[in-house]
Amino acid sequence: MKFQIEGQNVIFSGVLDESFLSSEFLEQIKKLRSTIKSRAVNLDFSNVLYANSIGIANWIKLIDQLKEGTYYYSKTPIWLVHLMSIISGVVPENFYVTSMSVPFYSENHDKEIQVLMEIGRDIPLLDDYSSFNLESKTVDGILYEPDISEDHYFRFLVIDSVRLKKMLSEHRKNNP
Repeated sequence: MKFQIEGQNVIFSGVLDESFLSSEFLEQIKKLRSTIKSRAVNLDFSNVLYANSIGIANWIKLIDQLKEGTYYYSKTPIWLVHLMSIISGVVPENFYVTSMSVPFYSENHDKEIQVLMEIGRDIPLLDDYSSFNLESKTVDGILYEPDISEDHYFRFLVIDSVRLKKMLSEHRKNNP
């Protein structure tokens, strides 16, 4: 996986696997943190196709070293959202998810789309998603239904909803 730093944004691309140079990433993040002071670092994984098990394990070890500062997962792809709901350590205490892709499917047209949704705006922060249902989306005249179990897909949001609500309030103040 490669990364590029643009302002306070770290944009990743490729595949999260054993080829990711975590030492180079840590060095660049330390430099970035020293220049942006108290602002958060945005981690954009939207151009990362997938991760293998070694890449995931290495990422968790790496972010465990990022104790200082705040980090936002933005434009989080579907594969990473799934990991957040099943593997602890992917969203540590100083990491937050601000937006994520959600899969939608049209049974009549056998088509799938991904919709980028913002937490707190498109997806409410709830203590329980068992009775929550996303609304269908119509795109180019085609009706798409959510292709997820909301209770499972948003599980990582429930784990620490109080902390996330506070973060979103602060994030909105700083990013109108």
